[in-house]
Amino acid sequence: MSASLLVLVLSAAPGVEKQTLSACIGNSTKAQEAKLGARYLEALRGYSACAASECPDAIRADCGKGLTEVEALVPTVVFAVRDEKGLDVSDAVLTLDGEPVPLDGKPRQLDPGRHRLVVSKGAQTLDQPLIVTAGEKSRVVTLSLVTLVVPNPPPEPVPQPSPSTRLGPWVLGGVALVATGVFTGFGLAGRAAWTQLSQKPCAATRTCLEADQAPIRSQFLIADSALAVALTAGVAALVWWFLPP
Repeated sequence: MSASLLVLVLSAAPGVEKQTLSACIGNSTKAQEAKLGARYLEALRGYSACAASECPDAIRADCGKGLTEVEALVPTVVFAVRDEKGLDVSDAVLTLDGEPVPLDGKPRQLDPGRHRLVVSKGAQTLDQPLIVTAGEKSRVVTLSLVTLVVPNPPPEPVPQPSPSTRLGPWVLGGVALVATGVFTGFGLAGRAAWTQLSQKPCAATRTCLEADQAPIRSQFLIADSALAVALTAGVAALVWWFLPP
């Protein structure tokens, strides 16, 4: 408020209490400073206070003019939260610069400049900056909450055994293979010798000499022993191979 206007007010308002007059002048001054600093919400509160009926007519007229000017400058924003299908999400929580904002579809007055929006619903959160321009009216700001897809954790790597931990099964497998060869060789040899002996005349009369039968029994005994070793070593190799390291 200019000095000349202040003098006019003081002279034209002899019936106004000094405390009330001081408050009217203070609100007018603060409103003008807030307007110059683009703090339009603060300016609105100041101009509304000094435009009240208890203030002198000169102050009320000046504040009313300032109020009209600031109302044209203060931006308004409408917030909407929607999901990935474009449907409204009414149970989300929205904060503007740390303060909760109701999702009621009504325009909200803001100071121009940068703001911070955070909307959340359960595990879904969206943090988004917002820059508002002076004079914008009923700007619709839509925030989209996309369903979070939690990826499956990668499978844990199966520890690969070192060559030394798998040497035993290979050795046992080799023993089983050799024993199988011994079983096959001595078994076939014993069967062939037995076939030859059974074709001799002594076989019919069961008078064949022990010296002729003993080598055949030895071959069958060696074949049976080799078979037992092959089976035992083979089973042990398989069990050892599939056991966890």
